[in-house]
Amino acid sequence: MAEVRLEKLCKTYDKTVKAVQDFSLTISDREFVVLVGPSGCGKSTTLRMIAGLEEISSGELYIDGQLVNDVPPKERGVSMVFQNYALFPYMTVFDNIAFGLNLRKEPKAKIREKVYEAAEILNITDLLQRKPKALSGGQRQRVAIGRAIVRQPKLFLMDEPLSNLDAKLRNQMRTELIKLRQKMDSTFVYVTHDQTEAMTLGDRIVVMHEGRIMQADAPQKVYKAPANRFVAGFIGTPQMNFLRAQLIYSEATWKIRLVDKNIVLPESFLDRFLESPEPGQDVILGIRPDTIRVTSPDSDQLSGELEFFELLGSSMNLHIRIGAEKAVISTPSEGCQSYIRAGEKIGITFPLEAIHLFHPQTGTALMK
Repeated sequence: MAEVRLEKLCKTYDKTVKAVQDFSLTISDREFVVLVGPSGCGKSTTLRMIAGLEEISSGELYIDGQLVNDVPPKERGVSMVFQNYALFPYMTVFDNIAFGLNLRKEPKAKIREKVYEAAEILNITDLLQRKPKALSGGQRQRVAIGRAIVRQPKLFLMDEPLSNLDAKLRNQMRTELIKLRQKMDSTFVYVTHDQTEAMTLGDRIVVMHEGRIMQADAPQKVYKAPANRFVAGFIGTPQMNFLRAQLIYSEATWKIRLVDKNIVLPESFLDRFLESPEPGQDVILGIRPDTIRVTSPDSDQLSGELEFFELLGSSMNLHIRIGAEKAVISTPSEGCQSYIRAGEKIGITFPLEAIHLFHPQTGTALMK
């Protein structure tokens, strides 16, 4: 069992720089948790505190119910895979994987058994007699993971292990990690700035910003019900559109005033509000690019001017201006490129159930 509990964990440098602030999270046994966020948000620092490679400034860290703040890394039952592969260039793949086992003076037969078992899981059995310089980036990363596997850790820590690989290899290695997770009984804590990795790998995503947890939830919950504007803007490509709007109550009906149009809200829409709305309340309306549809500019919907578009093969991103606001529409390119030109007026529409509303100052979500 490897439950990890972090209670108000903090890391401060030079008494002023707060890298991690009041980080509280419980990671269940065998759960795969991904810490995700922009560079400098504190995710790697948090991982290094769990590993024992970074001193904890304040707060408490428990592994299997044991307080481990002052427990040395080697006694925590943890294996860590780093961003750089950290392989010994003069050793063979076999010896690199076996390095930790040799330090523990395990029997040679047992070492051989564990190394071949890990190599088979990672599909690198035919590489065991090669040196790292004869391996591709993806193969080197497999070796680094194999070195961690053979220790049979109860807690597996990974710090951006795929960031040095090209796009094709990253996709391939993501698949390998999913398979690896299915074969192991370990708890995983994985750090990345890549939201695609976070969405595809994690049972739960922890979105971080400036050392704090913005939201910790299942991937689909984070995507469909972001807790605040930061999460909404960070998760999703292209990022969510944010438009200034106002809530209006007139003629016994609630409406959203967006640019020069009043969008009537059905009564069922009000059930999504976390608190009762106020007439005249300013809000930030969030809408994802792939939920917006292009319509005729003569329709009674919103309209905007196409500034430019990005062709991405089967899809394209339309960058439009709606009054003083800017937005992006993600739409299939088939049949669209032939009639859309920069500078043209286009109509747009979107389903009301796809709308998110945020507080203009705090950025907190106003709706479920």
